Amino acid sequence: MKVVTQSPAMQVKPQTAKFKNRVFVWLKRIALWLVIGIVALAAIGASYQTISTQVDKPAYPPPGRLVDVGSYQMHLYCTGANADESPTVILENGLGSVSAAWVLVQPEIAKVTRVCSYDRAGMGWSDSSPEPRDAQHIATELHTLLQKAQIPGPYVLVGWSFGGLYAREYAGQYGDEVSGLVLLDSSHPDQWTSTPEGQRQFEMNAKIYSVAPILVRLGVMRVMGLVQPDSGLPTPYNEELKASFAATKDWDAQSAEFLASLTTGRHVNEYT
Repeated sequence: MKVVTQSPAMQVKPQTAKFKNRVFVWLKRIALWLVIGIVALAAIGASYQTISTQVDKPAYPPPGRLVDVGSYQMHLYCTGANADESPTVILENGLGSVSAAWVLVQPEIAKVTRVCSYDRAGMGWSDSSPEPRDAQHIATELHTLLQKAQIPGPYVLVGWSFGGLYAREYAGQYGDEVSGLVLLDSSHPDQWTSTPEGQRQFEMNAKIYSVAPILVRLGVMRVMGLVQPDSGLPTPYNEELKASFAATKDWDAQSAEFLASLTTGRHVNEYT
């Protein structure tokens, strides 16, 4: 009678195969739960964003008036009065900012002349615009807003940061209406193209702004806003800025403005 015995190697192989099979099963389970967790978090974040946005709307009514500029409305807030034919001051916000940011500045200017702050299309209390978000279109929209609101020139344009580009574009397009231009820490039309460092910075920022509209819809920007430092403005206005920072349409407009900034720079340079 011949006895057949298994070698140690033959005994180990089935045990190794069973172990690998268990590991594979557990890995599939972990991957499945990770997917379920990510989908659940995304759904919770999207619901949080939608509900919170609806709550913000009645909580922060516009201080100015909504002006029909065609297929949408824009928010304009004017105070003070023109004395001795003084020009009207128009305040142009920086990138991602809204009219509430001028709350400490506007009352001081209003002591000597009429002054108007406004929200660019898609920002603050203004509806979104179907037009591109480059300087040429933004300047045209501001012109339409002032005409529809019956705010005649001459104007002194005050452009803060990115708003300096839009103020310069407006002065280039409608120079006969502009009596003065004030630039506060203004962006430069060539800041993204004049140096290799600027080009790299633009590319990095463009990647961020490309995904920002997705993140805001998942509530990420709203959560980030909870840990943002206060602006230093009085409480109601600080809360308005936070609401704007968390709003979906505001990030859509802000992202579109930044991604159009190379076109904006070319437009502004046409009048240099």
